[in-house]
Amino acid sequence: MADPILRMRLDTRGEIFFDIQKCDQCQDCERICPSAAIKVYPDEAKIEWDPFKCIYCHTCIRTCMHKAISALDNVEASDYEKGVKTFE
Repeated sequence: MADPILRMRLDTRGEIFFDIQKCDQCQDCERICPSAAIKVYPDEAKIEWDPFKCIYCHTCIRTCMHKAISALDNVEASDYEKGVKTFE
């Protein structure tokens, strides 16, 4: 099966989704992210993801032992607002 990154259309940009119900706030995704696009706030049960820093390598998805992170590959690039997405 083809890698999801390779299946993306040219006019789309991927999106990373965090299921806060599954997340145990271990911060593994934050530590492993090569572009520092993820910030975990364990005391607030909050995760921030910056789509403009993210290089969509999916390392965070592969690292998460709780399967709390997934990729969406159908987001129109023009739909992005500049800023950080917060998951609470």
